[in-house]
Amino acid sequence: MIHFIDYDAAAIERNALEAMQEALQVDLGPGDERRIFLQTVIQFLVSAYACADDAARQNLLRYARGSVLDAIGERTGTVRLQPTPARATLEFTLSATRPSSIHIALGTRATADGQVFFQTIEGVTIPPGSLKGYANAESILHEGVEGHLHNGIGAGQISNLVDPIPFVQTVTNTEPSIGGSGLETDDHYRDRIRLAPTRYSTAGPSGAYEYYARGASADILDASATTPGPGKVLVTALLPSGYQGAENVLESVLVACNDRDVRPLTDHVTVAAAEPVAYDIDIRYFVPTVREAQIVDMIESPGGIIDQYVTWQEGKLGRDVNPDQLRALCLNVGVIRLEVAAPTFASINNTQVGRLRSLTVAHEVIA
Repeated sequence: MIHFIDYDAAAIERNALEAMQEALQVDLGPGDERRIFLQTVIQFLVSAYACADDAARQNLLRYARGSVLDAIGERTGTVRLQPTPARATLEFTLSATRPSSIHIALGTRATADGQVFFQTIEGVTIPPGSLKGYANAESILHEGVEGHLHNGIGAGQISNLVDPIPFVQTVTNTEPSIGGSGLETDDHYRDRIRLAPTRYSTAGPSGAYEYYARGASADILDASATTPGPGKVLVTALLPSGYQGAENVLESVLVACNDRDVRPLTDHVTVAAAEPVAYDIDIRYFVPTVREAQIVDMIESPGGIIDQYVTWQEGKLGRDVNPDQLRALCLNVGVIRLEVAAPTFASINNTQVGRLRSLTVAHEVIA
């Protein structure tokens, strides 16, 4: 932990009190009004020191956040990834077949609830004698709205046509909306900035491919570049478990890594999703009676120790399945003893990721 200013409140108060007592040549007791006033001033002084230290720390990539991190990214030409809209395929159905073509214009809007709107990103023509036409559409983003909030609108729910078209009777989405993403997080952005210098090499280092792969989507948790054979490069992208629209993200990664200004001439680049390595969790833990409810909640509730371990295990390519990490997390919250039947240690390479298959958790109370 790096600090540029020492703002230990107890030390500052002690030094200030000693200086004041020496200057006044009196002993300021706990109830002395002058001492109470000094303590009040110290609070503001410590706060000012902390703010100054935080401002200094943000000059370092490790601690920068928000707009300061954006400014640091500009030094390497690495721009924070902005929210992207969700995608859906809209099916337009005519009231009856027509003797002439019906055109669905680019930008035609439809909505499910009057709040989230999708617009076509291409024009489509329904030929004579046909009833249906299909067009790709994207959600309309407004300032402060992130695209991932528009994911998961079920098939058939986008059914209200905002821009009426003659003879078009119904509109609907043929599949759930997918692919929307939010503003790139500070941690994800910081990792890309760290990788940025590797892209200036023309020798095809793994870091360069990883940089461009992670820049393809803010949803990519990790990326690796390996060589399955001479002249061949496999870029592996790690997406969250159960991610919808992975094929589109992988295609974006391939486009980014296969650009003529990125890929060395002799490399043949392929892209794949991380290979899941299944593991189980089967544990029994022992807790003291007085803290049973508290510890059980910390371990088994949403966002608790079990969820933290699963998130940690799935957060990086090549991270071995390690029961010791689970053991450490449990013991740190007050578990007296832990029996781990699963997982067992499993080595994972840089194209794989551990994925939870089954969960069995039990606990016993020790008086």
